[in-house]
Amino acid sequence: MSNLVNLYGRFSFRAWDENIQDYWDWEEIQDDWESEGYYDSVFRQDHWVCEQCTTKLDKNKKSIYENDIVIKSDFNAAGYLRTRTCVVEWHPKWLKWILRTTYGDVYSLSDFDDEQLEIVGNIHENGDLLDE
Repeated sequence: MSNLVNLYGRFSFRAWDENIQDYWDWEEIQDDWESEGYYDSVFRQDHWVCEQCTTKLDKNKKSIYENDIVIKSDFNAAGYLRTRTCVVEWHPKWLKWILRTTYGDVYSLSDFDDEQLEIVGNIHENGDLLDE
């Protein structure tokens, strides 16, 4: 799967396939489904969890997607470096990407530079990272 945001359009997706417990990137989905004549019916499959790219990159230049688990690093009011484990989510009321910490705190993804974020997994394969 490509680590760079899809430059062909504004939106890029990946899909978690619950049957095979693995991800498909958008190009793989299109190739597979179009060759079978299904086109965009992937969105109507019960075993697929479609996730949108946020168009943001982490410090390793990997694209950040919905349901990724990231470590965010910033400084608190006292000037100490703090790190938090977060899940990337779309907030439907605020209409923007957010980071929800394991403590329930919510931050706007756009408030952080790439160097402050690192993808460490996703909720499907690495949910144990949220047990901290």
